[in-house]
Amino acid sequence: MKLSEHLNYVARLIKGYRKREICLAKALKCKSEIEKINFFDVDFYCGGMDWGDSEDDNWVSIKFCFLEENSFNDDEFDFLSAEIDFLCTKEDNKYDDEFNSLLLETKDIFIKKFSNAQEMIKNYKLYQFSSWFDESDNQYKFFMEHLHEHIENEKKELAIKDKKYSHKLQKLLN
Repeated sequence: MKLSEHLNYVARLIKGYRKREICLAKALKCKSEIEKINFFDVDFYCGGMDWGDSEDDNWVSIKFCFLEENSFNDDEFDFLSAEIDFLCTKEDNKYDDEFNSLLLETKDIFIKKFSNAQEMIKNYKLYQFSSWFDESDNQYKFFMEHLHEHIENEKKELAIKDKKYSHKLQKLLN
């Protein structure tokens, strides 16, 4: 990888890490169910290039734990495993009619299948929140520590390529 590409890569990782710091600080302030659900809907940073496969796998694992703990029949389980994250979409996409149409159609099916549809979504969001943030050694913090280690290793590699990388990196971060 060229030096400029490497610097840009590390800068993106650092920016993602900073977003995670803000996200974690906000999450740790949430005490009530309403605060946790609002956080999940608005502030939960789970995107960007620094969200890796292991975090995707963890998200899916948490989803399946939730579904298994709630003893759904096979048809319900299959539907929810495919759609529950989509159903948690808070707002319709303002620019994509096809997305909006599909979301409404999926929500209609969901409401017909489950009499407690809204309660289920609320419980799922709280379950995800709890799994990521409620424990003192929470998953989100664990993944942040892993990302921090990765950033430090990348910086070491940059230092080998260019002794003045720190100044160049700082320019990209400002």
